[in-house]
Amino acid sequence: MGVSMTLVMIITFLILILISVPIGWALGISAIVAFLVTGHHINIAFIACRLYNASNSFILMSLPFFILAGNIMSRGGLSRRLIAFCKTLLGPVNGGLGIVSIWAAFFFSAISGSNAATTAAVGGMMIPELEKQGYPRELSAATVAAAGTTGMVIPPSSAMVVYAAAAGVSLPALFMGGIIPGIMMSVSMMIVIFVISKKMRIRGVARGDRKTIIKSLLDAIGAAIMPIIILGGIYTGIFTATESAVIACIYAIIMTVFVYREITFKDLPKIFWESAITSAVGMVVITCASMFAYVLTIEHIPQTLCDILLMVTDRPLPTLLMINVILLLAGCVMTPNSAIIILVPILVPLCTQIGINPVALGIIMIVNLSIGAITPPVGGDVFVSASISKIPVERIYVKIVPFFLILLVDLVVLTACNNICLFLPNMLGLL
Repeated sequence: MGVSMTLVMIITFLILILISVPIGWALGISAIVAFLVTGHHINIAFIACRLYNASNSFILMSLPFFILAGNIMSRGGLSRRLIAFCKTLLGPVNGGLGIVSIWAAFFFSAISGSNAATTAAVGGMMIPELEKQGYPRELSAATVAAAGTTGMVIPPSSAMVVYAAAAGVSLPALFMGGIIPGIMMSVSMMIVIFVISKKMRIRGVARGDRKTIIKSLLDAIGAAIMPIIILGGIYTGIFTATESAVIACIYAIIMTVFVYREITFKDLPKIFWESAITSAVGMVVITCASMFAYVLTIEHIPQTLCDILLMVTDRPLPTLLMINVILLLAGCVMTPNSAIIILVPILVPLCTQIGINPVALGIIMIVNLSIGAITPPVGGDVFVSASISKIPVERIYVKIVPFFLILLVDLVVLTACNNICLFLPNMLGLL
């Protein structure tokens, strides 16, 4: 019965995905079907209890507020200001606009916490600009999609919030641990687009004068301060991560309504509603994934997989390399939040047993799942970029290969030297 229960659940899940059932509902329905088909006792009260417990977390309360803050700042002209500032500094370099796209995505990641939101915000402005500068549309779309992969790695990150709640680790430590890997990813992608642009002989744009640079800096500085307020408040102990999310919303409203004046109070209810819908969709995935993970747990799948992996090796590096393969495959077919909820109960005990810090594992997991945002068949960033550029996703996938390969190099470096993820948390005494 044990094996058949897991098989029934997985087969049901795959069928539901193939018929385009949303992944959150597919996870929950497949778990319930597994109970019913195998005759395992289950009742409505039990399901309600499991779903409630999965969402009953103080850390998860920060998720909708970070989403709301990102939406407010995005609607308030933030992406335009960041791009204008980046363009005045980096535009003249070979491949300058491509580098601007990646740098702007890096800054926007520090506010949005989402790969798709970062891709949409930067892509809406940069894809037409890149095409005007001589970049093929496929390359423009691929550059923006790849740049969006830092959305979950640069803090504050929605995926880090979910991992912290699932693994029971310090959210501030995760936030700080993602900074250096995020910088690595951005710099390596800048090198790629620089080389491609130089090979294609795509020149930069004219540099702005001193007055233009100062003006663009002043326009963007208000937005750039928000992550400093969030992270600084957390690390100095002034407020918790959840409280910082609320403060981020207040700051975003002040900046966009009273300073930038690109949003009015009449616009806020619509933004609140859209943010609530986004948050609800995310929570459905989290709660339903907990049902899926529960079936795996009662069948001792995590322990079985741990035993199998430990039979192969009990050394940290080979184990992490095998975990990377699992996570990359998971990122191809699952949303990051569902993959985190399902895989954390399996991977965290294994890594703890062989001496891998769960914070380092969390950063490596999130980098893996971010790379999954540009890999088929799901490739969320690619689909967002395709919808903006109006070209087929398969043409973007061809051009995104160099970015994918350099991100894999970054992942191998982080895996081999996972203390990179722990440097800042250790330095600040968060571990």
